[in-house]
Order: sequence, then structure tokens, then C-alpha cells
Amino acid sequence: MARDRLAALRAQRGDDTREPPHELSAVGPTSSNSGTGTLAPLTDDLSDITAIEEKLTEYRAQVASIANLHSHSLSITDDAALQQDTAKLEATQRSASAISAELKRRIQILDAQVQSSGNPVKRQHAKRVREKFKEAIQDFQRSEFDFRTRYRQRVERQFRIVKPEATPEEIREVVENPEAGGQIFSNAVATSNRYGESRAAYKEVQDRHQDIKRIEVTLSELAQLFNDMAVIISEDDDKIDDIVKQAKGAQDDVERGLVHTEEATRHARAARKKKIICFLLFLLICAVIAIAIAVPIVKSKK
Repeated sequence: MARDRLAALRAQRGDDTREPPHELSAVGPTSSNSGTGTLAPLTDDLSDITAIEEKLTEYRAQVASIANLHSHSLSITDDAALQQDTAKLEATQRSASAISAELKRRIQILDAQVQSSGNPVKRQHAKRVREKFKEAIQDFQRSEFDFRTRYRQRVERQFRIVKPEATPEEIREVVENPEAGGQIFSNAVATSNRYGESRAAYKEVQDRHQDIKRIEVTLSELAQLFNDMAVIISEDDDKIDDIVKQAKGAQDDVERGLVHTEEATRHARAARKKKIICFLLFLLICAVIAIAIAVPIVKSKK
């Protein structure tokens, strides 16, 4: 019986000593999950930034594709090929517009997160992607301006084919004003001795005017988009300026407080000095009075 009890006690002690490792293994995953939860917001923010940068790469690729299609369109003389190229160009421009709208939305969301968190690292990331987007918009604008100029030059050349003796005013009217210029062009075609070539030139001019109109719409959208980004940056800069002003105000308050403290210290020292002088004068007066009283008494005793 004694041996059975001893074995039971040893078994119980063995179970007790084995329990703590189970408790530690249960705590381990909890601690790990807690750590993952702490890091999740930072990972999400970085994922958002990475997604924005990927969209920026896609946007730049679309801009480059639009430039290539513009360039190819200027070299096309066949109507069917031109229509095909125009369809591709319109589809690519719609895609670029959709990507730019998505980029704007994501950057605005990121900026709002940065403003609420106040994290300087996140602020730097947001500023970097904003600047990259602004650069991409400006590159697109420069490309569209360039091709608008080239399309207008092409219209001018086609008009000179129909009417070599055209005046600068007529050329400007044809290039700048499609409606009024169209009448001038049609009149020139009717009087031209190269009717077939003139009709082809007139048809191309009409197509080029459509290209110019699309570019004007794109440039207007890009200008608005750039202004929207500038407003975000301006608001961010204003908030930074407010922080700087608040910090400057706090520094001024501290400096004024130090001045007041120094003045109070000087006043306290002066007050203590006056108290000491008054006390010494009081002691001196008491001594004089004591001497004045003591001298007659001493003389009378003599």
C-alpha cells in the first residue's frame, strides 16, 4: 500500500511538472498574433503605397502608348488604317483616364490616413507618390501639347496642297476654327484642279481636327487633375505651416515665460535684500537705544 501511494504521489508530481510547458505553448501563439496585429496597419499602408506605385507604372505605360499611337497616326494615309488607329487611341485614352481617376482617389485616401496618423514616415511616402503622379501628369501634358502642334502643322500642309496661295489668315482660320475653316477648305477643293487629291486632303483635315479636339479634352482633364493634386499638396503644406506656427508660438511662450521667471527672480532677490537691510537697521536702532539707556544708568551708579 505504501509503495502504491508513493507511486501515485510521484505520478502526480510528474503531471504537475509537465503542465507549465503546455501553458507556455498556449501563450506563444497569442503573443505572436498580438505582434501581427500591431504590424498590420504598417503593412497595409506599405501595400497601399506599392499599389499606387504599380498604378503609376501602368499609367506611364498608357501615356507612352498614346504617344506611339499619335506618332503612328501622323504617318497613316489609308482611311481604314487611320480608323483602326483612332479606335485604339480612344480606347487607350479612356484607360489612361480611368487609371488617373483611380490614382487620384487612392492618393486622397492615403493623404487622409497620413493626416489622421501624423506619422512623418507615412507623410514622406505620401508626398513621394504625389510628386511622381504630378510628374506623370506633366509628362502627359507635354506629350499632348507636342502632338497638338504636329497635328496643326499637318492640317496646314494639307490645306496648302489644296490652295498653295493661301494667305496666313486663311491658314490660321482652317487650323484654329474647324467650322469656319471647313467652308474655306471646301471652297478651295471645289476650285482646285487636283480634285481627287484635294478631297483626300480635306478628309484628312477633318480627321485631324477630331484628333485635335480629343487632345483639347485630354489637356483640359489633365489641367484639372494637376490642380486637384496641387490643392492636396497645398492643404498638406498649410497643415505643416500651422504646425510650424504652433511650435513657434510655443517657443515664444516658453521664452516669455523664462523672461518673466528671471524678472520674478530679480524681484525676489531685491525683496530679500531689502528685508535684510531693514532687519539690520532695526538691530542698529535697538543697539543705539540700548546704549542710550545704559549710559545714564552706569553714570548714576558711579
